[in-house]
Amino acid sequence: MSLNQSLQIAIQIADALAAAHAAGIIHRDIKPENLMLRPDGYVKVLDFGLAKLAEQTPSAIAAEAPTKQVRTGSGMVLGTAGYMSPEQARGKIVDARSDIFSLGAVIYEMTTQRKPFDGETSDILAAILKTHPPPISHFAPDTPPELTRIVAKTLRKDREERYQVVKDLLLDLKSLAQELEFQQRLKQATAPGEAAKPIGSEEKAIGAFDAAVRTGEMAGSPTTLSKTGVSSMIKATRWPTFALAALILIGGSFGLYKLLAKKSATNAGAPQPIVANIARVTVWSGLDTQPTLSPDGNSVAYSSNHNGSFEIYIKQLTAGGREIQLTTDGQQNFQPAWSADGQRIAYYSRSGGGIWTLPTFGGAPRQITEFGSAPKWSPDGTMIAFQSDSNPDLGSGSVGSSTIWIVPAQGGTPRQLTNVGNPEGGHFGPTWSPDRRRIAFVALKYNGQQIWSVSLTGDDPKQLTNLDVKAAYPLYAPDGRSLYFVGGPVVWMLPLSFESDEPAGDPIKLTDVGASFIYGLTRSADGKKMAYSVQTLTSNIWSVPIAPHANEATGPPQPITNQTGTRNNQPAFSRDGRKIAYMEFLRGGGADIWVADADGKNASQITNNTRNLKPSWFPDGDQLAFVSKRTGHWTVWATSLQSRRDRLLFDNGRDIEYASLSPDGKQIVFNLTDGGITNTWTVPVSGGPPRQLTFDKELAGFACWSPDGKFVAYQIKRGDDAYLMIMPSDGGESIQLTSGRGRSWPYDFSPDGDKIVFAGDRDGVWNVWWVSRSTKMQKQLTNYTKPNSFVRYPAWSPLGNQIAYEYAETAGNIWLMELK
Repeated sequence: MSLNQSLQIAIQIADALAAAHAAGIIHRDIKPENLMLRPDGYVKVLDFGLAKLAEQTPSAIAAEAPTKQVRTGSGMVLGTAGYMSPEQARGKIVDARSDIFSLGAVIYEMTTQRKPFDGETSDILAAILKTHPPPISHFAPDTPPELTRIVAKTLRKDREERYQVVKDLLLDLKSLAQELEFQQRLKQATAPGEAAKPIGSEEKAIGAFDAAVRTGEMAGSPTTLSKTGVSSMIKATRWPTFALAALILIGGSFGLYKLLAKKSATNAGAPQPIVANIARVTVWSGLDTQPTLSPDGNSVAYSSNHNGSFEIYIKQLTAGGREIQLTTDGQQNFQPAWSADGQRIAYYSRSGGGIWTLPTFGGAPRQITEFGSAPKWSPDGTMIAFQSDSNPDLGSGSVGSSTIWIVPAQGGTPRQLTNVGNPEGGHFGPTWSPDRRRIAFVALKYNGQQIWSVSLTGDDPKQLTNLDVKAAYPLYAPDGRSLYFVGGPVVWMLPLSFESDEPAGDPIKLTDVGASFIYGLTRSADGKKMAYSVQTLTSNIWSVPIAPHANEATGPPQPITNQTGTRNNQPAFSRDGRKIAYMEFLRGGGADIWVADADGKNASQITNNTRNLKPSWFPDGDQLAFVSKRTGHWTVWATSLQSRRDRLLFDNGRDIEYASLSPDGKQIVFNLTDGGITNTWTVPVSGGPPRQLTFDKELAGFACWSPDGKFVAYQIKRGDDAYLMIMPSDGGESIQLTSGRGRSWPYDFSPDGDKIVFAGDRDGVWNVWWVSRSTKMQKQLTNYTKPNSFVRYPAWSPLGNQIAYEYAETAGNIWLMELK
């Protein structure tokens, strides 16, 4: 097994443990046998809470040879000799730090092919208590010193000397993996004759390989990381299929690279920059995001939650540079932007409202606008462009009616540049061309986003990207002959015609951060330095227990899924409440529908296509309806859990991106966008013309059905706010159920049909809420507090006993890339 493989497996295990620990669950028996490696490379941690269960049923656990029971003066010790912590071996009360020790032992074994503590059970326990294993570099001399330090820290006898929380271990593992990856990419980028590769067929080739793995054409069933499982990962002879696939992929990629390298030579834009160095700038375990480089490239400003609320910080990039907190008002300040003369910083204040500026070296802030966010200075410092939506961009953005505006830098009357629907989608993240003639921005739709530009008079819109990735954070090069932008984990460079501001070639890849994502992109005035935030989004399905009659939470939320490197959302309970369907999005692997028991157990993948979203159940409990892009545009399909046969339900030749099946299985409610405006429609499953229910001028969509099918709830957007509405499913008068500031996104009804459960944003924090249809009373069911987290898609079980929903949280740091 390569070092990178070991690190990626360790990262996924640590991520799963972090989620479990956050839910109050201590595993107590981390060992290779309880780790399952799927064919696609994703790891699942099995048997959470086994030790607690074993205390209740020792005879059942005793049958498993690898798990030893040792009787001590304090009672029965449950765990596996060789992986249990010293406090566990002594029979003491264990906490999360015991899992950290066990994970360290697993990493040790993966790296060295040796257990840190081995022999007979009594010898192993004695060694765990008294003997320090040799450093992993003793058996693997090429091991990076940082990994040797990390593993040694996990295996400290005194738990006070170990990592105190697994998130700190996770951060160190991720940092090491990223640094090693960047070093490798740097070697590739600077090798003679090498060049960054343009987007295109290579991405499709890799995607095809991923699809083959997912469908089982190149790999068999998941592998348990048992003792023999660890060995099988290390020994190439045990993985002939993957080895063959890797050789095919490497060979194909090399040939493809040569073809694409020739093609990139025809690009008529600016010369391709070479990545000279990449380094991490910040190390905070929370979220450092939205960097902006000073014009001279010697300092970076960013937003961070160091002290709970988000404030603006400045870090000097010179040797021994300090970090300075620029804002201290607790107003949740985001999206700093440095002026061209380096004297001022503009930013968005969520609590203060609108765009503000303040001197770089401190002073009183000044409000420039009362609305909007994402400010960007014009090159001459006289104007500021911004988006109308007040969106802090923490991973929970929304589609809709945002437009691009400009305002004098000293304050004055803002002027609108773009209009709703032209182009289609919400308009976000403006950036200026060097000559001030045009502004580029992102046009965001529900299932995609592309970069456009518009003239300073608001006319002549031009689409700059047309890719199968979500393009974001456009940034012109200093000479205007290219446009940098982000696509997930990749920074791209798009050659431009300086005269027309139109593409002059294919996008070229500059860097790739792997399993993480890039948020924000900034450059120095000379274009020789760029900075961005490398972020990870942890997303899983959670469940909060509900008292069926009181409709109140009866306990803390618990995870239904424990995945890493995925986004799990859009849960839907079967009509009997025994099953739950949900969507799982794998980075680089598309989105598919899964079905599990209502508690998350016995999960199985139902679809095997690149994009399948929004599952909903037929009454028979065997069929699922969902939307899919398998035909090139979004359509509605159905599949059988037993036969796995798919059939087309509805296709009107246009994108049906969000759809839900009625409880009786006879109708579909869906979004349809005309002229950039989304409204709600219905159509019979048996056939017939669609019927438009709403006629909004901004946004009215994302509807869900009442249990009797007589009503639909949906959201309307009004500026920054979104309100929950209800109306008869056959048309008629709509009633507004929520009001005030914030966003209310409905997803399901209570079993009695009176309550509508929704994801609610109040003061920038997302939680699960319900509102009564009859009284308009609202109730908050979860108590999340972090602005860098969000909830989505709360589904109410027909049994009334639980609500399942997506909970996601973002963490990340600032990185610096030097170009030459």
